Amino acid sequence: MLEPSASWVEGAYDAGRRADLPRGRTAVELRAGNTRWIPGFVARQGGSVTVAAPESLRRETERWLRSALANYTAPNPTPEPGAAPEPG
Repeated sequence: MLEPSASWVEGAYDAGRRADLPRGRTAVELRAGNTRWIPGFVARQGGSVTVAAPESLRRETERWLRSALANYTAPNPTPEPGAAPEPG
């Protein structure tokens, strides 16, 4: 599904079927020889692109996004240079 800010995807990726959705969103069908690039593509769109189907690709994309997000939310075990030591 595409948010209005990602409507360019439809033309850029020669979408097959399309359907207008509420709030200006669009459902499109993209055909691809392989889907390995899809999770990274979705991540680069900042929440304006969502995989709805097939279910296996939707789950794979969600796993990929959660894993990528963990890189930004995991505690940093190495102190920054010049940082004061933690009290203990």
